[in-house]
Amino acid sequence: MANKPDFIILGPPKAATTWVYECLKEHPEVYMPETDQISYFNINYHKGEEWYLEHFEEAEESQVVGEESLLYIKNVKAPERIAKDYEDVKLIFILRNPIDRAFSHYWHEKKKDKIKYSFDQILEIHDLFESWAVTGFYYTHIQRYLEHFDRDQMKIMIFDDLVENDEEFISEIFEFVDVDPEYRPSFLDDKVNEAGVEWMKPYKLGKEFLKRNLSERQIKALMPVHKGFKGLFASKSEYEKGMDDEIRTELEKVFEEEVDELSRFLDRDLSHWVDN
Repeated sequence: MANKPDFIILGPPKAATTWVYECLKEHPEVYMPETDQISYFNINYHKGEEWYLEHFEEAEESQVVGEESLLYIKNVKAPERIAKDYEDVKLIFILRNPIDRAFSHYWHEKKKDKIKYSFDQILEIHDLFESWAVTGFYYTHIQRYLEHFDRDQMKIMIFDDLVENDEEFISEIFEFVDVDPEYRPSFLDDKVNEAGVEWMKPYKLGKEFLKRNLSERQIKALMPVHKGFKGLFASKSEYEKGMDDEIRTELEKVFEEEVDELSRFLDRDLSHWVDN
């Protein structure tokens, strides 16, 4: 019989989910596919179960099998589909302050030059709101899963705890998926998929090389390209400054009810997410 998933990381994006995926992938008792975006239960379900299970063919019989697809969390079809096909699967959510998550998601797309919008348009353009804000309606999304799964099948982790103690954080996840919780992955204290511009250093080295090897006329012709890259690098410092206070205040109002419901559900005070 083909290997099937024992657990699924449901997202959301920009909440250290890729870091968790890499830690799990490194654990010798765990098998994770090479891709961290199979996206079967939301956008690839039409390809059929045989296609899905091909991603786990190389797993050893003794290994626990898992996958990560970051937008399962908010897809309205995913909970029912997962429950229908794998009713005993374990589900992992990693929740980050939804405002900070939205801002990080925005910059992740901006640094790849995928968007031309500014973050303050999140409350003006429906598609931006759906992508960056609605993803963070965690309580609503979790309730949708509870219609199909028992609460004890879910592990709901809070990003703040990872920041506080990443070793304890990942150990708790290892224990939940029933592998050795004492294993220490090499990714401890590392950031994966950070929102900053990772390729600034090689660009600077390349610029110095061109200055040494091109004529003044050739360098002048390349100035428009240089200015474009310079603008991207400036965005890193803008990211570090954070979003405009007015936008944060508006988003605190948007998320206030969701965070309040989530706090009661988890029996944990998360009010600092919307009360800065």
